[in-house]
Amino acid sequence: MKRAIVGVLIVVLALWLVGCQSVSEKIGEEIGEEIAGGVVGGDVEVDGDSVTVETDDGAVTVENGEAGELPDGFPDDFPIYDGATVDSASSIAADGDTTFYVNLVSKDAVADVYDWYKAEFGSSGWEIKSDVMMSGDGQDSAMLSVEKGSMTGTLSVVVGSGGTDIGIILVIEG
Repeated sequence: MKRAIVGVLIVVLALWLVGCQSVSEKIGEEIGEEIAGGVVGGDVEVDGDSVTVETDDGAVTVENGEAGELPDGFPDDFPIYDGATVDSASSIAADGDTTFYVNLVSKDAVADVYDWYKAEFGSSGWEIKSDVMMSGDGQDSAMLSVEKGSMTGTLSVVVGSGGTDIGIILVIEG
């Protein structure tokens, strides 16, 4: 009988400790939010992969996307290079505007990616505002600035360690 009671107590204690771990994590998160809020002079809220800072001047939300996925709200009409993979992605929302930061990786050459984007932007309603392609010593690089409606974007294409890096900064004005 004593063994059964001790066994039940061990199970209850284990469950209680597991519950305390999630409680302690939540307490740590709340303390971190309070400290950060004191530093920035506002309210800080951490929710999963996003952080929201609210001050008298407004609110800013920073959200890190999952590797391999575009951030929530990324516009469907911004071209994504065929066969490229999402290496990193995040977004920042403030004052009604949202800025997306996306890095894609492709095995294709910089010139091929650049040519594809020029053609794709031209055929999908994006206006190319500036266009630069540089070549030398096998280190090609390119940059395009584009606009469409309330969206402005900058695209950089450079040789990276894992292939060709395609950097996208896209601002949607609210």
